[in-house]
Amino acid sequence: MTMRNLMEAELTPAEEELVHTYRHLHRALEMYGEEMAPYQRRINDVLFERLDARRFRQLRLLARDLVASGDRAVTMLDFMLHEARAA
Repeated sequence: MTMRNLMEAELTPAEEELVHTYRHLHRALEMYGEEMAPYQRRINDVLFERLDARRFRQLRLLARDLVASGDRAVTMLDFMLHEARAA
């Protein structure tokens, strides 16, 4: 369902409540983000102060490799659990 269809659709009370909850949560997260932004910048400055451009690129590549390894590990775990349940 597209956003246009959703906006034109007749919503059930449960769907209306879900939309209301989503809107409320979205506003709260926006306010939280705006409130926390100055602190987050300072925290990030301290957290990443040891990274120059070269080291940041290395970290980014390492993180990409770790995510790929994590994905393979999860796939392997799913397979192992499936085998264990079948036994």
